[in-house]
Amino acid sequence: MNVSEVEIAHRVQQFGAEKPLLRKIVGSDITRKAYRLAQSSLRCYRDLTVPTGRFEWDSTEELAGEAIRRGAMQKHSEFTGLLDMLNKQQPSNVLEVGTAGGGTFFALAHIAVDHARLSSVDLPGGDFGGGYTPRGKKRIGSYVLPTQQLNLLQADSHDPDTHARVVDLLEDEPLDFLMIDGDHSREGVRQDWEMYAPLVRYGGMVAFHDVAPHEADPRCQVSGLWQDIKGSHNTLELIEPPTADGAGQWGGIGVVFVE
Repeated sequence: MNVSEVEIAHRVQQFGAEKPLLRKIVGSDITRKAYRLAQSSLRCYRDLTVPTGRFEWDSTEELAGEAIRRGAMQKHSEFTGLLDMLNKQQPSNVLEVGTAGGGTFFALAHIAVDHARLSSVDLPGGDFGGGYTPRGKKRIGSYVLPTQQLNLLQADSHDPDTHARVVDLLEDEPLDFLMIDGDHSREGVRQDWEMYAPLVRYGGMVAFHDVAPHEADPRCQVSGLWQDIKGSHNTLELIEPPTADGAGQWGGIGVVFVE
């Protein structure tokens, strides 16, 4: 069985959280700085080695797998479930908040219609993003068809000026799909929800990544907001059960159907 690099990282983190001595090390500032450096190095490696261009796919399962190989941080079955819904919707106006290496964006560009507008907001230096390098921008741009419009904003999604720029780029056209996968703090993800969800049309969808409880990573607080909003909205959860190998639970995609 192939295990993705993101799942390996979560397993290592879970192992550290379960050991009293290692728990302090895992949560230390030094470890977080090392983690950011590793993220930056991995992003640079992907920029140099990940294939550019479009990908011919026959199923959403195949597309999800290719996206994960290109850096998407979702679990394969969960992401396939989301892509199944998007494939039926055929979105033409998409926004992703938190793009990082661009793996998820790769799949969104392929699932969208040929004339789609594809927009992304990613914060340079963010824990769960990181911004696009010049080479990374070129690579992400290669995923998009010439007939699709690409907008990459290196900015803080919580800044009112960023929101205004997004509104301008949308040209008064509502979003079909919004992916929220940026700031994972409870207040940060709430801000993204409150600022950008109103831009989604009736019948559109909003998806959150990491809605499952993440006991091993206290920085990941998306589950708190998810519990706040899912009772008052039409929602669907795509969450694999915890694995039997002791790796703990992580990931999870929560979908809101806008009504």
